[in-house]
Amino acid sequence: MFRNYLIVAYRNFMRHKVYSVINVVGLSIGIAFCILTILYVRHEWSFDAFHEKADRIYRVYTKGEVGEGSVAMATLPGPLGPALAEAFPEQMQRVVRIHTRTRTLRYEERSLRVRIAYVDPGFRDVFTFPMLKGDPETALDGKDAIVITEKTARKFFGREDPIGKSISLTRDSEVRKALITGILKDIPGVSSIQFDCLQSFENVEDALDAWNKTNNTSVYVLLNEQVDVAALEGLFPRFVKWSWPIMGEKQEMKLQPLSDVRFSPKIRGPETATDRAYSYILLCVAVLILFIACVNFTSLALARSPSRAREVGIRKVAGARRLQVIAQFLSESILLGLVALAVGLVLAEVLMPLFNSLMAQELSMAANPDGPAVAALMGVALIVGLFAGSYPAFVLSGFMPIRVLNDRLRIAGAGLFSRFLLVFQIAMSAALVICALVVTSQLHYLRTKPLGFDREHVIAVGQLGKLRDLENKGIETYRDALLSHHAIIGVTGMFHLMDNRQQSRGGVVYDGTDIKGVEVFYVDYDFIPTLDIELIEGRNYSRGLETVTAASVVINETLARQLGPGSPIGKTLRFFDEMTVIGVVKDFHFRSLHHKIGPALLKCEPEYPFSRLVVRVRPDDIPGTLAYMRDRWEAVTQSSGFRYFFLDESIDRQYRTEQRLHRIIGYGTLIAVFVACLGAFGLTAFAVTRRTKEIGIRKISGASVTDVVGLLSREFVLLVGAANAIAWPVAWHFAYRIEPGIGTFILGGILMLAVVLLTVSAQAIPAARANPVDALRYE
Repeated sequence: MFRNYLIVAYRNFMRHKVYSVINVVGLSIGIAFCILTILYVRHEWSFDAFHEKADRIYRVYTKGEVGEGSVAMATLPGPLGPALAEAFPEQMQRVVRIHTRTRTLRYEERSLRVRIAYVDPGFRDVFTFPMLKGDPETALDGKDAIVITEKTARKFFGREDPIGKSISLTRDSEVRKALITGILKDIPGVSSIQFDCLQSFENVEDALDAWNKTNNTSVYVLLNEQVDVAALEGLFPRFVKWSWPIMGEKQEMKLQPLSDVRFSPKIRGPETATDRAYSYILLCVAVLILFIACVNFTSLALARSPSRAREVGIRKVAGARRLQVIAQFLSESILLGLVALAVGLVLAEVLMPLFNSLMAQELSMAANPDGPAVAALMGVALIVGLFAGSYPAFVLSGFMPIRVLNDRLRIAGAGLFSRFLLVFQIAMSAALVICALVVTSQLHYLRTKPLGFDREHVIAVGQLGKLRDLENKGIETYRDALLSHHAIIGVTGMFHLMDNRQQSRGGVVYDGTDIKGVEVFYVDYDFIPTLDIELIEGRNYSRGLETVTAASVVINETLARQLGPGSPIGKTLRFFDEMTVIGVVKDFHFRSLHHKIGPALLKCEPEYPFSRLVVRVRPDDIPGTLAYMRDRWEAVTQSSGFRYFFLDESIDRQYRTEQRLHRIIGYGTLIAVFVACLGAFGLTAFAVTRRTKEIGIRKISGASVTDVVGLLSREFVLLVGAANAIAWPVAWHFAYRIEPGIGTFILGGILMLAVVLLTVSAQAIPAARANPVDALRYE
């Protein structure tokens, strides 16, 4: 019996090649997208699960109000770790700090930029990073000890054993020797904590005792078993009051489970984070595409039902029971689902490089060949087959043989249901089109909104330690050399790069009132003009007027408002020392646009150890200007290693979330629209076949090609209109926070209508231009 089902299914596939191809292509695209989505979601949701004690590991972070907005930070001061360990020995089994920095690693003639994690001795008691060589208990004893990953070992030593070898670490011009004491197994890609080397936290000398510095230091705690996290957090306010009094009053210290670190982009920290919404959006788009493909199958099966009615009638007259007819149709749909699965697997493998590029991952189907994954894929094929074939199977199997053979068949509600399915397809596709347009608009807004300073044609130069260590004032020498070039407009020192990676917050006192959470910018005389920040009141710092720069300060509008009514010029603030406000600058964004602008002060410290020189250049010949900057660098430092980046590119990297969301929805929209159009193409082909004689009679009666195309397209225009009426509220629910204009929805509807009409016209125009005599002979 089953063999007979397969034979009949094969014959039907070959007899109706167009419908079979449409179904297989639609289902295989949906399955391929589902496969890629499952791989991505599985990868994302497995982050940090490999640690043996993951359920008891928590990251410490702070959250609360800063100025006029709120912020959550997981970069913390170095002394916080030991203070927590001392204050909560009964609740915390281990407290470890992780401070990450980039260094140049050198061995003989080979050099490499690496990420070094400076950690406390209990690091390996908390996290599960297996060691391949060396003693785990003593490998990090001493400031000069270093543990490297096997990947780093291969790059420097090949197959040679590196244990006991000396290697050089360079930061700016400072060179330190380190002794390799261990080799770690390569860090898994599903680890939030990424590094190439480990050293003792004792090497981070500038963060050991500084409560006011929070640059790139994370604090993790391993709780004892059965510790109540909420009760422990309830003890933190008293701890903060006594141990960390400079933290803002409207802020609080919290604990975050390790499993949530990957999915917390709103908590700023050194760990790479992504939004959990990525996974959900991708799953929704994948399921939607697959569902649209299943709807295609059902719609085409309903459209073909009259042509298969006689087959059902003859089978029933020959003695077939209804269950056997149902089994026949379900076996056809399941077989088609299995064929689509095979095609989908090939398609997923072909598209894997593109998908990895879009998602910034290195996924592979070969890396996930386990039983559950295979079972899931087979399950998808079976479910798709059953879902896609269930309605036609149960409807067609209920035909009465006598009515079928007497050509009196009417399927109650079939036409209405088929139209509903098509409207649903187009509605979901139109909603995706609108969402893609909205995200495109939002991304354009993020990239083009004025930030309060000019970020274009600004180059940030690093490695200032090489200049700072020169006896002849290397920074001043290099600055003067740059300013002598006609294409260089301004040069200023900078520590804060106007992004979420760095912060320097503190509190100021005005008239006896503490103002917490003020962003502190250490600047030189040229900061404001070089970045083209608007001075709205008072004056800027001047080399001729400032005899004691510490006695003057420039503030932003937000801080000026917090000082109360009236002009802030001449008011006295205390930030370590007393300072008189000499100027107010227009508010500028020193965080991403996800955050409100908080209070800020610009403190002139010309001798501050800035991490970057920021250079504004003319746009005429940027390559030539860069070449000049490199030449002057090498001439002043007598060395290579000129490193730079463009400030606007650094700022744009803050919006990777929106960029990836844009790509996800964009490609998903194209696929969904394509699959929906496949269904429209098939239904149009069936309508043309069913109305061949009608078209011929109309043409003989004088109907033009335009009249016939309009006749065949009219119903689809109405269905697209109904679909947009459904799609607009759905898309608005997605995009309400972005405040899209009505034009976006109208444009999305017009685009969807144009695509559907083009698809319908591909069938309607040839039918309208055909010879009416051939149409009247059609059987």
